[in-house]
Amino acid sequence: QHDTYNEEEMFCHALRNQIGVLVDGTVVPCCLDHNGDISLGNLFEQSLEHILASTRATTLYNGFTNHTAVEPLCQRCGYSAVAKRFRK
Repeated sequence: QHDTYNEEEMFCHALRNQIGVLVDGTVVPCCLDHNGDISLGNLFEQSLEHILASTRATTLYNGFTNHTAVEPLCQRCGYSAVAKRFRK
């Protein structure tokens, strides 16, 4: 059995063109993370600039720059595969 995460390049516009903010102020990389699995910080406690400069946010951003999904939720996301299909 092959792991599609290792075989396919991944890319997402998360943290480039989009972020999500949950009702409790939790900042997430995209609207598909409605449970806050990839909590980057909280706007009630920190500035957006501080949150986006965090280690977790920059690692996620740099991962997609290198076409790699570093977060488990992103690794399971089907959006990248759909977007890739339409780029061809």
